[in-house]
This record gives sequence, structure tokens and C-alpha cells, in this order.
Amino acid sequence: MDNSSSPNNIRFQPLSPSQWRLLHPFYKRNNYKGFPRNGETVAVLIDASNLIIAVARITLQAGERIIRGVWVEDEFRRQGYGIRLLDCIEKEGWLTHSYCFAQPHLQGFYEAAGFISVDDKELPNNLRNLLRRYQEVDNSLRAFYHPM
Repeated sequence: MDNSSSPNNIRFQPLSPSQWRLLHPFYKRNNYKGFPRNGETVAVLIDASNLIIAVARITLQAGERIIRGVWVEDEFRRQGYGIRLLDCIEKEGWLTHSYCFAQPHLQGFYEAAGFISVDDKELPNNLRNLLRRYQEVDNSLRAFYHPM
């Protein structure tokens, strides 16, 4: 890792819709197929050379706040940057009473960020239906809730 990506040189930044084009190189490098939609909030961690190393999208869907598209650049994984991004988002107040749907292997990651695992039956009906639709593509997805 070069000096521009040392932990002290990483900063949190929300992106305005006019800045979303900056995500294209990040998504291309990571073979990520999603892209923000109107109404979403996008937050990133970016290094001193303006390289985006982590992204998360916050949206209202089915009447609830959903954290989606949390992605950390491969070479920066397992170094705390994902938790750091979610901590910054929490400081903005964007995690309060939010949900996410994630694969089971990410349970420890989301729990470390303050999420709790939620049984599908405990979800509001609108979210339960949304999760079922997502599970048609990936039936391993599980629901998590961030209460505060």
C-alpha cells in the first residue's frame, strides 16, 4: 500500500449526484454491476490521490432506510475500512433505524458495525416482500437491522 492510502490519509466524503461519475472507475476495477439511483445517498472513503477505496449507498425503499452496495476495494479488505465507512455514515445519522440485506458470511462485519440479525418474520411486511424478491436471485441473503 502506498502512502496515499495509509489510514491517516483516508477521508470520508458524501458524493452529490453530479459526482457519481467518479464511481465508474471504482466499480469497473471491482467488477461491481450496481450504480446509484435517483434519491440515493452515496458515501465513500477516498485516499489522498482521490482513489475511492470504499462505497456505500443509502436509500429509502419499501418505506424503510436500506444500506446497500457496501463495497470495499479488494486490496483494502479486512483492514477496517468497511467498518470505518459505516462508522462515518452512522455519525451522519444515516444508519439509524436502517436495514441491509447481506450474505451470511458478512454477518460478523455487520454486527461489528452495530447491526443485528433479523429473522425474516420480524421484518415489516414491505421489507419482507422486498427481501423475498432479492432472495429469488440470491437465496442466501439475510436481513440485518441497525437500531440506533
